[in-house]
Amino acid sequence: MLRTLLRRYALPFTIVATLLIAAAVIFITLSVGLTLRQPDALTFVAISVAAAFAIVGVRVALDVLVALVNQSAASSGGTTSRIPIVTMPLNDQTQRMDELMTLNIRLAAVNRDLGAAKEQIEKLDSVKTDFITIASHELRTPLAQMRGYTDIIDALNESGALDREKLGAMASNLRKATERMEELIGAMLDTSQIDVDAMDLRYTPGSLESIVRMAIDPLGDAIRERKILLRASGLSGLPMLQGDMQRLVQAFRNVIVNAVKFTPDGGRIDIRAELDPDSDSSAQRLHVVVKDTGVGIAAENLELIFHKFYRAYDPQRHSTGSYKFMGAGPGLGLTIARGIIDGHGGRIWAESPGHDMTAAPGTTFHIVLPVTPPEEARRILPFEKPTAS
Repeated sequence: MLRTLLRRYALPFTIVATLLIAAAVIFITLSVGLTLRQPDALTFVAISVAAAFAIVGVRVALDVLVALVNQSAASSGGTTSRIPIVTMPLNDQTQRMDELMTLNIRLAAVNRDLGAAKEQIEKLDSVKTDFITIASHELRTPLAQMRGYTDIIDALNESGALDREKLGAMASNLRKATERMEELIGAMLDTSQIDVDAMDLRYTPGSLESIVRMAIDPLGDAIRERKILLRASGLSGLPMLQGDMQRLVQAFRNVIVNAVKFTPDGGRIDIRAELDPDSDSSAQRLHVVVKDTGVGIAAENLELIFHKFYRAYDPQRHSTGSYKFMGAGPGLGLTIARGIIDGHGGRIWAESPGHDMTAAPGTTFHIVLPVTPPEEARRILPFEKPTAS
């Protein structure tokens, strides 16, 4: 009842109160002015009267405006009560501001990630063209050698000039060409198996020392020819590990070959191993470091080098030959190495101060392998999976 009366008579009461206040102001100022009878006092009276009328006018205008707004809201189907002025506590405003700032920061981070992803996609897209160029060269070179030596053998045979010594030399060259082609095709097949999780890993016990030595042995001639100093330390006395020895040899060889390719003649490659100090007795890990004095890798390429067919440098700058400085290749070695290491529950990554053909800052590859692959490690299964009976 009281609330209804207040809502109904609030506007007239406010107007009357304002008029009374204005009249009181005028009465007081007139009294002061008539008492003093000074020009300054009369000026003060005039200003006060004008101020009083201004107060009344502004107040009446505001009340009329509010009444019109409330009437308009009521006629449009709203309530007859005055439009409330919604206010928010200061702590709620601060919370909303913090939330907006957090959203803006997240949005900026998402935009940066999208920009980086777009740049990476563009780089990987250009890899397709580079792969066609490199693969065609890699396939044509052994094919051209095989065709050439076949034609020579045929011509010498027809002329009767084919002797045992010439035949032996040409057979050796033909064998090298076929081995190169077999290596390239095998790398492509291994990559496709990793893509579909179909690489068959056969776990047996073995030592890290024997794995690294078997990885290095076929590279001896190339390393001596290029006068590269290769040293291995810390390989003996480490725990035996469970793994596919043949695949691990392949992975380590690919990493070492990469170091050989991008280290200038007369450079150095250091291989050292240790028991990972962060591992405990129940889950021991071996940490292998392959450090070279090569041309280095730019920061934005440290992850991309593990993508298939990716090349951090212009393919036109690569030389011919598997082990020569900046030697050519299909760009699958590090991809296969990561697939094999991941299949054993391990990790592989690269670190480098940057890329510089002159200063040769070098690159360091880290390989961490568990002595016993954990049960939750991703296992790469064979093509023919057993069917449930």
